Amino acid sequence: MALSGKLKHPSDAIEDIDYSEHSSKKLLAIPLAIFVLALLVLAVHFALTGLPVGLGFEFTGGVSLQIQTDQPVSQVEADFSTIEGVSEPVSVQSISTGAVVRYQPLTDDEMSNLRDFRDDQYPDASIEMVSPAQGTSLLYQSTGAVLFAFLLMSVVIFAFFRTFVPSMAIVASATSDMIVPIGIMTLLGIDVSLSTIPAILLLIGYSIDSDILLTRNTLTGRRKKFYGNVRSAMRTGVTMTTTSMAAMAVMAVSAQAFSIFVLRDIGIILFFGLGMDLINTYMMNIAVLRWHVLD
Repeated sequence: MALSGKLKHPSDAIEDIDYSEHSSKKLLAIPLAIFVLALLVLAVHFALTGLPVGLGFEFTGGVSLQIQTDQPVSQVEADFSTIEGVSEPVSVQSISTGAVVRYQPLTDDEMSNLRDFRDDQYPDASIEMVSPAQGTSLLYQSTGAVLFAFLLMSVVIFAFFRTFVPSMAIVASATSDMIVPIGIMTLLGIDVSLSTIPAILLLIGYSIDSDILLTRNTLTGRRKKFYGNVRSAMRTGVTMTTTSMAAMAVMAVSAQAFSIFVLRDIGIILFFGLGMDLINTYMMNIAVLRWHVLD
């Protein structure tokens, strides 16, 4: 009984937050600073590589071999780096069943030498090839899907609230919720690929639910109860977001332990995206809504 009396729900800390003590400039400073840092990361990557983000094998084109073997990844890398007449692989990654070896696009002669080596040393390895033209086409299609989803989300938000400032705040928050994780992906060396695009799309949906809840509570509630309406929305929104973050963290750690790197990358992207959503929603959006409702 004594122990249970000391335990508190995480959302209980919300009652101790007094937004009236913090100016809008202070509330806006942190999310804007993080957003600018993410843009700087992308800008530096663009200056160094010619692209704002790293692109996965599906978008750049090349050759990928999935190898089932008990040999350590260092041995696999050494084997495939010394094939006569074939350039060295761009990456060799360990997976639960062996390794994945990836090359830049190869010439016909290089492909012939690679297949001969595969047949002799790793006959069970599968080969997948993506031409640069196919990769470019997939990149355009994936980018179009993300932009279309974002545009559709924006239209729905503006149609639902029919008020420019709160709607624009939600769209700005969703933009930051996507850009910041992409910047973190760049820092961690996670490429944008067909496996990470769905995570970015999920962020569009994840990032606006708490924003909608907060905006609806503050716009439909009484003006004199603005801060009470904020706390009411926070109790639900913070619980939803932190629960999802915990699930993503567990997924990322478990996937790393079992060398399931696709799930690990998705978990990392969603974890940081949801964390940024907490900052944007309960700092930037509250500052904008307070100015819109009270000033």
